[in-house]
This record gives sequence, structure tokens and C-alpha cells, in this order.
Amino acid sequence: MPQHLQLLSGDPLRERLVAQGTEVFRYRRNAPVFTFLTVLATACGFAAGWVYTASELRTYLGIGAFSVLLATAVTVAVLVIYWTWFVNVHFLAVTTEELLIGRSYSAWSLSWRALNLQKMGFYDMDGHPARGVLRVKLDGKAVRLHLFNPFAYVDNLERFMLQVLTRLRDHGVGPPPRE
Repeated sequence: MPQHLQLLSGDPLRERLVAQGTEVFRYRRNAPVFTFLTVLATACGFAAGWVYTASELRTYLGIGAFSVLLATAVTVAVLVIYWTWFVNVHFLAVTTEELLIGRSYSAWSLSWRALNLQKMGFYDMDGHPARGVLRVKLDGKAVRLHLFNPFAYVDNLERFMLQVLTRLRDHGVGPPPRE
């Protein structure tokens, strides 16, 4: 049985990414959200420092306020760091024969011939307005394909979706049945 889902790295991945007809899509940070979160983390960090200096942690109120502010600052900072890392290392690529879902130096290669709307996860996608994630299921494995969320989104999402739906159509997947 042929493998329709392969993990690529090194030269095979590089060759596919630079091949003629390959379109690579990167992720972008949601700048207003990141600005707000950075200001929030910084403000909580400074406030935690002020509470520490003012109360010297002698009271339960001082300890509680310091702990909450510091935990908030660290949590928000970790969130900003994670999604910055995500945007910098993840990518999607569409070729005539496959969809590539990658990170840094490796990518899952999914053959268009084996995909359809259900395997792409369009039918199982949750209807959350602030998050779009497809769980692509192929050869007994599931690969997450992030489209958008409050922190990051596929740059030129409309073009990416057009490419995906066009490739599915070109490989024999028709429109979904009408209800």
C-alpha cells in the first residue's frame, strides 16, 4: 500500500520547496494582539515589582498580589514567546502533487490523490469564530493544520484556501453534497 503521508526533511524537502509551481505560505503574527499582550506582560511585571518593593511581602495581601501579577506576567510572556516561535518556524506549501505542513527543517507531505474534504477535516472543523484548525487524517495519523487564531494566521489565507480547494478538485474531489 503506498504511503500518502510522509515526513520529509533535508534535501527531499528543500527540493520540493524550491521546485517550480510550489507556493509557500507563511504565518503572520496578529500585531495588535501581540502589542496588547506585550504591554500587559510588562505592566504586570512592573506592578509585581512595585508590590514587592512596597509590601516586602510581609502580608498575605502583598504575597497574593505579587503572586498573581507575577504569574500573569510570566504566562502572558510565555504565550507571546510561543506564538512568535510558531510564526517563525511553521509554514505551509502547495505543489501540484502534495500539501506540505512544515516546521523548520521537516514537513508532512500529504498526497492530493489521497485527500478529500472529509480527510482534510473540513467536516469536523469546529465552528469557533476565532479559531480555524483542520485535523487532516491520512494513513491512520492526524496532522493539525492551523489556519488562524487570535495570535497567528496564514498569510494570504484566501489564496491558500483557493489553492487547496483547486488541488482537491483537480484530483477528483467534487463539491460537498447539498443539504
